[in-house]
Amino acid sequence: MRESRRIAVTGAGGIGGVNFINAAREASSYFIVGLDHDEYYLQLPRADARVRSPRHDDPGFIDFLREVVSKYGVEFLHPQPEVEVEVVALNRERVGAKTLLPSSTAVEVARDKWRSYEALRRAGVSVPDTELYSPEAVEHVLRKYGKAWIRARKGAGGRLSLPIN
Repeated sequence: MRESRRIAVTGAGGIGGVNFINAAREASSYFIVGLDHDEYYLQLPRADARVRSPRHDDPGFIDFLREVVSKYGVEFLHPQPEVEVEVVALNRERVGAKTLLPSSTAVEVARDKWRSYEALRRAGVSVPDTELYSPEAVEHVLRKYGKAWIRARKGAGGRLSLPIN
């Protein structure tokens, strides 16, 4: 019998990590190392090994990932959530495993809603009218549309979202 391929998933206990691991379980028989900085979240994924990690903003995060890759023979690293995607993309050559991430510049643009909007607009993609936040921009949008939706430039899950009229 052939040995299972080995993958690691950061943020394994978050909804994205859990869903990725569940999909991987359906696709094949991987040996999965689940990593998460939250000891309680770490209990959620169906991982073969669970390892508590430092947070993405810890200076030792990349060295920690490299150690996990070496210890478990990880061939592919799937970072989750987007803050960890960005850190791994910026340090991909130091991790020691494949990542399948786009360039670090592409990741930085994708993580910034304003920069994403500008890139899509320049490429001719139809995007909603968007303004970079300022009190004047809010007044302009309210005069034009009667309502506005304010969002944080970075982050997921509607963090700091505020519909106003």
